[in-house]
Amino acid sequence: MRKSIYQVPVYSSKISIEGRFNLAPLELLKSDQNIRLLGQAILNFGVSDPRGILASPTIFAADRYQQVAPSSQLSFFSSGFHSTLKLDKIDNEFLFKTQLQLKGMSKMSFIAAAIENEVWLNSDWPHPRFFGAFLPLHREISDQGYSAQWKTGIFFNGY
Repeated sequence: MRKSIYQVPVYSSKISIEGRFNLAPLELLKSDQNIRLLGQAILNFGVSDPRGILASPTIFAADRYQQVAPSSQLSFFSSGFHSTLKLDKIDNEFLFKTQLQLKGMSKMSFIAAAIENEVWLNSDWPHPRFFGAFLPLHREISDQGYSAQWKTGIFFNGY
């Protein structure tokens, strides 16, 4: 890609995200009359610059593809996408998968906000730069590209 007379490196990515929530603790809240939205959840995905989303993301949850809408619905990270889900069809465990095509010019970051977080990256870019609070647990770099794995838990994320 060119910006003015200069060549600008741009990355394109195909991202797959899978997650699992344990919903057993919610059973205790069902008898609380102050809980009004029980049975409804919002999956939020923050993207710092949504102009880089190349195609509509997909979210598969509760045994079907869900409707995806713009914005993340998070007060601290408004851009991205989300899906509102009904939990009445879900047992004690909630599984989801999402697919996203993203492009950018500088970096790709992940926020480790779950009890257990695991990120795998594979790329044909032979010159990765790793930064942030967590360095990869495993990484392999060659002239053909790199692969890296990060793994964090609830005690490492600072929340």
